[in-house]
Amino acid sequence: MFRTVMGADVPVNGGTFRFLHVSVPEGTVLNPTFPAPVSGGNVETSQRNADLIFGALSQAIPEAVPAASGGR
Repeated sequence: MFRTVMGADVPVNGGTFRFLHVSVPEGTVLNPTFPAPVSGGNVETSQRNADLIFGALSQAIPEAVPAASGGR
């Protein structure tokens, strides 16, 4: 998702996303603990995650953020 707001001239390599840090509480739907099911049927969750990230980024760089992926 972050790649969509970067310029096409930015190379994707080991350092491209090094500045990002994502912190998600353990035991949540985005960071489940065993034995939580984690595959299959997660399209809705994935699309909502993209919408949330794009929504947050749009506040910082509205001219570079695409429309919502499948939600609002």
